[in-house]
Amino acid sequence: MSSVENVDLSTTPATPPPPGVVPDFDNPESLSYLPRSLMYAFVPLMVLFLGLRLWCRWKTKQKLGWDDYLGITSVASTIAYCGVVYASFDMLYGVHLYEIPMSDLDPFWFEMLIVICILSGISLLLVKLALLVLYLRVFRPIYSVRLTIYSCIGILAAFYLATCVAYLVQCVPETSQNVAVALNTGNCIPSAVDITVVRNFFGAVSDFVILVIPINQVFKLGLVRKKKFAVVGTFMTGLIACGCSLATCLVRIGHTSRDGYGDYTWANTVPVTFT
Repeated sequence: MSSVENVDLSTTPATPPPPGVVPDFDNPESLSYLPRSLMYAFVPLMVLFLGLRLWCRWKTKQKLGWDDYLGITSVASTIAYCGVVYASFDMLYGVHLYEIPMSDLDPFWFEMLIVICILSGISLLLVKLALLVLYLRVFRPIYSVRLTIYSCIGILAAFYLATCVAYLVQCVPETSQNVAVALNTGNCIPSAVDITVVRNFFGAVSDFVILVIPINQVFKLGLVRKKKFAVVGTFMTGLIACGCSLATCLVRIGHTSRDGYGDYTWANTVPVTFT
């Protein structure tokens, strides 16, 4: 017992390092610059585009619709998500788990993980709902499209809320445990990774479905071919979202199948960047 009590937690890694690797707690290797760079680039653009949309509404004296309110809410939730992720760099993301000393692990570590998982699901849901409600306003007279959109809204809401509940069920009980024990033998990290892989795969499929809805209708419009392809080309930028969701899913599956769930803080940095 005394030998355990005398262990210096500030020099003890959260998980055992690979053979021959000496953890560097003072200057650990970090990938946090990747998501940081994308946040600096795209968060201002996101806010700018939302501002331009609202300005156009005001300039043309049009009332805000549900799609506008959902757009505002989705931007707010995305900023909140980015803020929490940014605050967790070099603690929850970016560095190897074996280069985090045991002294840095406390219940707040798991709480941050849970908040990030929940916020990411809420943000993804709101962004997709904003697009679907916009389509609903544009294509409302078409019964088949309206039925498809309502079905998508129901499925998306049920799925993302279910994943949020799953995160809570798997991880909340472990916040009251010893963090080191929960981290190495608990179900939170493996379950969170598996749930996120399912969420990413579902996200890629749902993004593609959301992309197809307007494109299919554009080809039915009485536009000249050049204008049709111009409009379709605009919507095709949505393939970027599909690609990011699929890439995130493949990266997580590849790492888990190769290295298991051990080095979560390092392995999850690139997927978070794509998210």
